Amino acid sequence: MAINLQDLVKGLQNHFQRDVDPITLEGLSEQQLIQLLSDVLAEYEGAEANQGPDIHYENQDVTVARIMKSLNDFGFDPKCIKDVETQEDFSTRLVSGESYLIFKTLEFLICNNVEKMKQRAYLAKFM
Repeated sequence: MAINLQDLVKGLQNHFQRDVDPITLEGLSEQQLIQLLSDVLAEYEGAEANQGPDIHYENQDVTVARIMKSLNDFGFDPKCIKDVETQEDFSTRLVSGESYLIFKTLEFLICNNVEKMKQRAYLAKFM
């Protein structure tokens, strides 16, 4: 269940033009991690880099619902993360900005086939 930060950093650099390294990534605050996850999902859904919804101006419930819907569109199962039993567990830990949970979620989004994920996000608009 270890997180490969190197692969995560490479994916963020190559596919999402983020200027990060493992130390920077680990040093992000809880809010910054949630924003990063939100931005990656928004880019998959067609937004320009760093142009997704700003979570600071969005109601927390709206942010969580939006992220959960997007992850559901990608076929993400929150139970694949250690100690997550239900979607409520996932949502609660997401709101708190738990780094392990967010890194594992980003790993799913970034370390899989990015082109296939983009296609899936595009098709989800029509379903």
